[in-house]
Amino acid sequence: ISIPIEEGENHVAAWYVPPVEMEPVRMGDWIGSVEAGASVNFRNIYFNPHGHGTHTESCGHITKEIFSVNKVLKTYFFRALLISLMPEEQKNGDRVITIPRLPKGINVEALIIRTVPNSEQKITQNYAETNPPFLALEGIQVLNEHGIKHLLLDLPSVDKEKDGGELAF
Repeated sequence: ISIPIEEGENHVAAWYVPPVEMEPVRMGDWIGSVEAGASVNFRNIYFNPHGHGTHTESCGHITKEIFSVNKVLKTYFFRALLISLMPEEQKNGDRVITIPRLPKGINVEALIIRTVPNSEQKITQNYAETNPPFLALEGIQVLNEHGIKHLLLDLPSVDKEKDGGELAF
C-alpha cells in the first residue's frame, strides 16, 4: 500500500511541495558520504509527510495543536477490507469516488480503497494542479454505519484539491 519517499523530480508529490531532498550530514570537515570518503552514508532527509509518499491522516491536519500520530495511534494492526473503485467522471471535470454500501455484518475496522486503473504511474505522479479524484461526501455515512476506524486511500486526499478550504469529507 505504501509509496516510498525518494529523492528527485519523478516521485510522488502533491499539494505543490518541492521534491524530497537528501544530503549528507556535515560536521566540520567530516561529510557523511562513502563517496566523499566516510565509512558510512549518514543523511538528512527533507520531506513533507502530507505531500510525499503515503501517510496517516489525523486530527493534526485541522487543529491548532500539533498531534503526533505515534501518540494518537496505539494499535497498528486492523482487520481490513480492500475494495477497488473507479472514479466517476462528472460534467464539471471532477472525478468522484463513491463508497458503495458494504455487506451487512461485515466485521472490519479499516477500509482500503484502491482506485483503478492501478498503474505504475501512481508511484511517480505529481498530483499538483491535476484535480485528482476525491471521495463523495455520502461515503462518510458508510464508514460510520460500519464503525470503520481507519480509511486508507491511494490518493493525496479524501477532499477535492481546490475546495476553498472546505475540507468537507
